[in-house]
Amino acid sequence: MKYLFLGYYTVGGRERLSRDEYSAIVARCRPLDNELRDSGKVRGVASLVEDEVVTLRTRGDAQHGVI
Repeated sequence: MKYLFLGYYTVGGRERLSRDEYSAIVARCRPLDNELRDSGKVRGVASLVEDEVVTLRTRGDAQHGVI
């Protein structure tokens, strides 16, 4: 059986955390991330950078990919 995990956050949410709160989250997540990677079962990890996100919408002949 295969699973997909999607994590997301609220833009600006990190800035609302104190340094100690953020450090506590990282401290809990890092060992779990390492365990997953070390298991050899993780196929890939990717993330979006909020400042560089672009949304593309088609117009015209969407069936043929005309943008």
